[in-house]
Amino acid sequence: MQSDFGLCVQRYDKSSNLSSDNCVGRLPIKWLAIESLKEHEFSLQSDIWSFGMILYEIHSFGEIPFKNVEISQLMEHLEAGNRPEKPEFCSEEMFV
Repeated sequence: MQSDFGLCVQRYDKSSNLSSDNCVGRLPIKWLAIESLKEHEFSLQSDIWSFGMILYEIHSFGEIPFKNVEISQLMEHLEAGNRPEKPEFCSEEMFV
């Protein structure tokens, strides 16, 4: 078993991708990357997305990412290319 960002995942092969099929518990949906939401796969790239959501929280002084989007609509929202807006006190250098 391997754990990161509070996610419980188990390796299903020797690649860098991970599967959460055997994970029990609640997942932080609004902090997950699209591939993690769709295919329950976790990788370095999905960890980077989650880290970006944590940075969003920090720079927005604790706001929840996508606070105006219902969880049931989140996948459609992300697939349409929508991303969080730059927090007011976040520099352009940090946001890009």
